[in-house]
Amino acid sequence: MPLTLSEKTGKILIVGGGTTPPATVKRFIEAAGGQEARIVILAHTRQNPEEDGPKSADLFRENGDTNVFSPGSLLSSEIVVALENAKGVWIPGGDQNRFVERFPESSGVPAAIREVWKRGGVVGGTSAGASLVGGLMPTGEDTKIEGLKSGLCPVRPGLSLLPKVITDQPFFRAESLTATFYGSAGASRFYRDRVGRRHVGDNP
Repeated sequence: MPLTLSEKTGKILIVGGGTTPPATVKRFIEAAGGQEARIVILAHTRQNPEEDGPKSADLFRENGDTNVFSPGSLLSSEIVVALENAKGVWIPGGDQNRFVERFPESSGVPAAIREVWKRGGVVGGTSAGASLVGGLMPTGEDTKIEGLKSGLCPVRPGLSLLPKVITDQPFFRAESLTATFYGSAGASRFYRDRVGRRHVGDNP
């Protein structure tokens, strides 16, 4: 499905899962504006972002970024402030449901992430972070293979960077592929027009 984006919008870089290769991190840093670009790691897909966030931040430092920050706070107001001058937002793997439960639309955090992208920044992530970019996201609950019909794959609102896209991963698992088609069938009623599917496979 062709995506119509404003010339002022930024970039999205998502990874299916597994180990994030250094080349991907360097590409993300480049997209954010280079080694001095302010990159914010939101590890709130993890149970303990205060502990896990710095690990992701270290990965970015090892690959050249000198201005990376990983807020461990669960206070929405503090996250919004952290994003004000960000050029990039990276969301590592974990549980996408945990992220949206901590930061619903009313918290202001999803809007602040979209603002980073709208002003030309880059937003990305791996696994759960990849699932979050769409208008709807798979919840990861088990899906029974009962034929292709809507409503069998649970979905919930994502960050809506790509509002008419569902991003699922890993694509090469049969149940994941089936779940994505189920979700797309249900989402078509939600969107009332076309729904795109983007599949992100695991890294080797």
